[in-house]
Amino acid sequence: MKQNKNVQLSLFRYYPENLLAIPPLVSSMQSFENALFLLSLKKYASALVLCVSSIESAFKSFLEIEKKEIVYLSELYQRAIERKKNFTQFKELEITKMSKVRNAIIHFGISPDDNKLAAYHLINTAIPLLDECYSSFFKMSLFGTKSIPTSLIVEFGEHLTVAKATFNKERSEKTASYCFNSLIHLTKNYIQTEFLSELQSRILDEGSYKNPLQFESSISIRENINKVLGDVVKIECPVCLGTDELLCKINLADFKKKSLSVETCYCINCSFILKVDEVHLTAVLLNEKLKAIEVSTLDDYGIQ
Repeated sequence: MKQNKNVQLSLFRYYPENLLAIPPLVSSMQSFENALFLLSLKKYASALVLCVSSIESAFKSFLEIEKKEIVYLSELYQRAIERKKNFTQFKELEITKMSKVRNAIIHFGISPDDNKLAAYHLINTAIPLLDECYSSFFKMSLFGTKSIPTSLIVEFGEHLTVAKATFNKERSEKTASYCFNSLIHLTKNYIQTEFLSELQSRILDEGSYKNPLQFESSISIRENINKVLGDVVKIECPVCLGTDELLCKINLADFKKKSLSVETCYCINCSFILKVDEVHLTAVLLNEKLKAIEVSTLDDYGIQ
């Protein structure tokens, strides 16, 4: 597993050395990257279409399907589990439901309700199925395992895992609609950096630009957020990793019970937001961080 300069990929760092000799796999990986870019715009329906295409390409690569041969997803799945006995089997009904939603989006367009449904099928079926294809057929992984590290840039693998863990806490359309939020914010930041102009990049690299208002602006934002949120704790942002940059409103009801939990959070550095109703995402991202500062925070407020 190593990188090949001739392969046009942005988010994958590890893949088979003979990748160019496996065209459908290249297509699969490129489709998944584009799905993540669409996800950053919260275009869940379009992201689902690309992710299912990525799955089909992965199956075709493993099964060595000829270019002219037309094989639909259900048959590709059946052929794969017949050939690969240790392939983790998914509920065929879930795959069928996902395919129907994808086909409806392709042939009839996107309706207002499609995005929530598409987000559900993305995290419930499409991404886990693609990950199983990669790990079983090509010794790659999206989420990362003990034996196979994530094939993506590390941060992307981590926040994809956050999305899965968040969804697993409550497997519903509501949870699916926000479980990707930290990944979405990470991808947006990545795109902004990648598409900086040459001049902007050179200025940042040289460190020659210093905004005299930047420090004052940061203090002003911090003060305003403190006013809005009230009692806050400052912790490391899980997206940009800014130290003490994430300001989190303390849940006073839990606080009085000698337990530290938070509601709304805002990062001064990268503007990442955790909303009050995104409870499962907040738990996955922050619970360990909050446990580490719980005792000292309670002491600071005189709660024994």
